[in-house]
Amino acid sequence: MRIAIGCDHLGFPLKGSVIEALESEDHAVLDLGTHGPDPVDYPAMVRAVTTALAKGFVDLGVVLCESAVGGAMAANKLAGVRAVGCLDSQSAREGRERLDANVICVGVLGMKAEDASGLVRDWLGASFKGAESDVRVLEKIREIEESVRHGARSQSGADKGVKVAAKAPTSTSPAPSPAPAAAAQAPAPPPAPPAAEESSAAPADPPRNSDITAVMKFVASVKDAEVKVMATRILEFLRNRFPTAAGVPTDEGFRFAIDDEHIATVTLGKNFVQLEAGPNHIPTSRIRDVEALDFALRLPSIENALAAVKA
Repeated sequence: MRIAIGCDHLGFPLKGSVIEALESEDHAVLDLGTHGPDPVDYPAMVRAVTTALAKGFVDLGVVLCESAVGGAMAANKLAGVRAVGCLDSQSAREGRERLDANVICVGVLGMKAEDASGLVRDWLGASFKGAESDVRVLEKIREIEESVRHGARSQSGADKGVKVAAKAPTSTSPAPSPAPAAAAQAPAPPPAPPAAEESSAAPADPPRNSDITAVMKFVASVKDAEVKVMATRILEFLRNRFPTAAGVPTDEGFRFAIDDEHIATVTLGKNFVQLEAGPNHIPTSRIRDVEALDFALRLPSIENALAAVKA
């Protein structure tokens, strides 16, 4: 199974043990940070995990933060996410069995690494039982989610209507008669039909993401911590930009392509990564830290090379 994991600085000391436990059971783990003990606010990590889940990069998500309460609150802001905050194995199992949870948020304050790993394992070992009452409850939760989404769109349309009314021509007469005043109160013509706007913003049938489990497992197996972080960044960058691209491991790293058109080849060496981008294999120099990698991914030569891909 493909699993994304993220944590704040409080969860960082436990994250390695959880990843090791998951990989020992042949799960492919996408480590989305944080990658050190420096203080970081957990919403950014939660967003990375839930975005990977929503885009189909992974099947499930794991978040390690102080109490699990805030992590679950942030995770459930994204449509389609069913996150549960857990402090023990019983609540973790019930989250899967009754709520079909696809994200677990673990409260790590005072928790040992082996306890966190065991909790996540118990959660993964459970499955949705599909009891009639639970199915009914989940459907009602989805109805709330849909009503909120449609309500936001309707409000957006109403706001546009207000702006149209505000721009309606007004009489230049110093003392308008009652008839024009009444006319001014008439409803303004409706804005463009929202259906077209909605359909363009949210396609009914988006392209299916390709399976990159093999690449995720390869990156997870990298021993050099700094190289592993950089490889994960590149993997996430390419997957976000080309969600339907196929990724395969190579002898020295991994490669992404769409219909045999080259997107990128990533070489992982001793203390460095190197990228060749686009159909013409435009290379970077050897990259030795995350800051240099972020700079390299924004280079005009790399941007232009990727833009040339007919995706």
